[in-house]
Amino acid sequence: LSSSSAASDVYKRQVRGDTSLIELLVESCDVTVVNNPHLRAKALETLLYFADVEMEEGASRESIPAKRTLGKMVLSHPVSLKLLVPHSIKLYIDIESTGRTTQFYDKFFVRRHLALLLKRLREFPEYRESLKTCSQDTKLFLYFVNMLLNDSIYLLDEVLLKLTKIKETESKMLNREEWFNIPADTRHELEQELQNNQMYVGTFSRLANETVLLLHYLSDNSIDTFLRPEMIDRVSAMLNYFLSHLTGPQRKNLAVKRSNKLNFNPRMLLTTLAQIYINFHRQGSSFAEAVVRDDRSFSLDLFNDALRILKSHKLLPPDRLAEFVRFVKFVEKKSSEKKVEDQALDDIPEEFLDPLLSVLMKDPVILPSSKTTIDRSTILRHLLSNETDPFNRSHLTVDMLIPNVELKKRIEEFCNKRGIKLQDNTQK
Repeated sequence: LSSSSAASDVYKRQVRGDTSLIELLVESCDVTVVNNPHLRAKALETLLYFADVEMEEGASRESIPAKRTLGKMVLSHPVSLKLLVPHSIKLYIDIESTGRTTQFYDKFFVRRHLALLLKRLREFPEYRESLKTCSQDTKLFLYFVNMLLNDSIYLLDEVLLKLTKIKETESKMLNREEWFNIPADTRHELEQELQNNQMYVGTFSRLANETVLLLHYLSDNSIDTFLRPEMIDRVSAMLNYFLSHLTGPQRKNLAVKRSNKLNFNPRMLLTTLAQIYINFHRQGSSFAEAVVRDDRSFSLDLFNDALRILKSHKLLPPDRLAEFVRFVKFVEKKSSEKKVEDQALDDIPEEFLDPLLSVLMKDPVILPSSKTTIDRSTILRHLLSNETDPFNRSHLTVDMLIPNVELKKRIEEFCNKRGIKLQDNTQK
């Protein structure tokens, strides 16, 4: 059946009270029913059409009233309300590996569909509650968040890299005399590379936009998974890194011709990042502390530049802008406090440092095989991608970690003598 005729069949069945096809589609997204993630993704794609989810930029549900009615029927069905969110999150994880030769690129398109679906579902209070319930499955949701961050970093990095190359080529073409002094074959290669890069950015920008918007949606639902010890530093570093490209000196490399046709909208991305910062800050002071701990990208200038752009272009409503102003002031305060703490910890013993990150350990644990002591947050972050001891590659799981109680006590005593408040990373 074509999508339109299938949708018509679903609508007629629904009117008659026959919901079996909707139930079949939702249950086909269940790993216990269909193990193959590629087939589950196909079931999801069909469900998206029936649920009237906007699949393309600029699509409008309002233009098709009958399909909009069908979409509400599908999404309000009891089976959908109960199972659609958990099945979607599980598929987001499982699509990482399908066994197909094209799996690396396939996963981004499937995950874009999932991001679109979850964005649509936030219109329903029942689905927001379902999402919070799913987040209580800590292990599953941590894997989901870890992959969401991986995707955000990869996609935005790729877009930024290609935009820089596009800018370089466009700059060469601006000087017509120098451009035509380049051999014809080289010019043709550069023009072909420019066209390929533009196509690449157009596709990957769309994927990146939906991924970042999904991150915004999750941050807006007070889900604390992002602020767990194994996640919080990675989240803050990622946000700071992309803020540095959108507001710092590097932003001039992103000023390419017809960027809107490439689906790249730096103001939209900056606005979304600002709202994510605000949402995470609402959950406590630990996020701002993580923001200033980021030695790679953090600087107060970035946040002041972001604030200037947000104000001058009126990118945020007044109440949200006021929140971001308060967040920036709080970050300034935490930055000053960090400088004092760094001076107090200038002579920190090497045994107190994490062996991978060279930062002060807060909750040291012993790895049973290599006998190495490492901070709990560091090893938990590693285990999300690879359940091995990073020092000898032997099998390792969370339950095998051994708290180094004696070392933790000495670290606490060291910090107390210097008036440093040590945040507890122990998992509850």
